[in-house]
Amino acid sequence: VDAPPEGVDLSEARCMEGVRLFFINDFEGAERLFADGSGVDPVFSIAHSFLSFLRAAMTWSSDDMAIAQARLAKTLKVASCAAKEEGALRSWTRKLTFRRGPTLNGANVSARIVMAEARLLSAVLMLLEESYTSDIRAGLSIRRAWKGYQECYDVVNKKKTVEVSSSDEGGISFGLGVFGW
Repeated sequence: VDAPPEGVDLSEARCMEGVRLFFINDFEGAERLFADGSGVDPVFSIAHSFLSFLRAAMTWSSDDMAIAQARLAKTLKVASCAAKEEGALRSWTRKLTFRRGPTLNGANVSARIVMAEARLLSAVLMLLEESYTSDIRAGLSIRRAWKGYQECYDVVNKKKTVEVSSSDEGGISFGLGVFGW
């Protein structure tokens, strides 16, 4: 990417370039571009995982599904670090001592949207496995995705404590729309 357009940061411009590569059927180029930043940036990580998800959904190959699940798990880790999500023990301690949770900013909300999307895509792959245990795991993952989208919606629209980009608002609306809300 040479120079991003006015009002677009370099990361967003690189994402747009990756999407452009994908739509002109340069899958390998798009995968290389997204793989470069997938270990650090949650948006690049979910884009890299999504390419694997598409391949797995189209081929139904167990190898492709395993690769996609591994990339989605990596995306969850990257996004969790970016969202500064607290662990279960810290969360329970906070609830028992009646302390407020951490305040969210725009970057945290973006990372939480990525986490919800990764959980949703992972659940779809689990449903494609066609076994009872994977169906139960998929249901739990879908619930966590729903709760993630709902939390982001509450912070952005009801509490109005965080300013987010229009793409994040679109991500929240899309995620809730999947559930018909």
